[in-house]
Amino acid sequence: WRSLDDMLAGEALDAVDLMTPPHLHAEHCLAAAAAGVDVLCQKPLAPSAGQARQLIDAVGSRVRLMVHENWRFRPHYRQVRRWLDEGRLGELRSARLQTTSSGLLPDSNGQLPALLRQPLLATLPRMMVAEVLVHHLDIACWLAGPASVFEASMRRAVNQIVGESSAKIVLVCAGGARFEVIGDMASAQSLSSLRDQLALVGSKASITLRDTCLSIEGKTPIHEVVDLAADYSASYLGAIRHFVEALRDERPFEASVDAHLSVLQLVDDAYSAARDFDRPE
Repeated sequence: WRSLDDMLAGEALDAVDLMTPPHLHAEHCLAAAAAGVDVLCQKPLAPSAGQARQLIDAVGSRVRLMVHENWRFRPHYRQVRRWLDEGRLGELRSARLQTTSSGLLPDSNGQLPALLRQPLLATLPRMMVAEVLVHHLDIACWLAGPASVFEASMRRAVNQIVGESSAKIVLVCAGGARFEVIGDMASAQSLSSLRDQLALVGSKASITLRDTCLSIEGKTPIHEVVDLAADYSASYLGAIRHFVEALRDERPFEASVDAHLSVLQLVDDAYSAARDFDRPE
């Protein structure tokens, strides 16, 4: 099919998985809704929380809509969520989730690996937070509950991209704990692909993800080896499986549009809090 409209008109579809560029998400979600086809849409639903709310209201109850927020379906984060649900951590005292890569630094051929993989990154005026850390903000809220932006800083350190290459966002969780969310895609000490590090400190134990080791230290220590490549693939399968099973069983989506709206509001608030970016020389 040459267009989404042609496909919707020519096929009897149960659902669509929209993997189009972000600026087309609203248009394509509305087209699928008009055709009565349920939607799994890549993040973000729209460039801002306000526009996403308008889209959700326009879709209404005509079809079911889920955000393809696959990061939370990575098996090692599912394990962290299980430990939290079991009460192993206790009261959250502090948290830090950091992702780094050297993808925006020249490789041996003088090319930027991140842009070879995703050329779109070079054109985004809001890059590190809106495109990358949006995943980590979702993880932060999924693990720690509702939060607000306390402060944020960003830096444009790479001439080949329009937006920011690094950012730090400090969240305040409902219980008062600070949750730092940090990203840097021009880190000379990192691999070309993104690698997460997590540290949750609670009143009973601490949970860490360092390189390929996921650990909980406390009354009953546990140490697990993580296959990051396998978990990356499993996250996409997990998100799609959840979407299909929730449709089949008529149950709510875990990655709900309301949860996504909260994350998009954090994104907007982070940019508002960091009005002046450091620019490359």
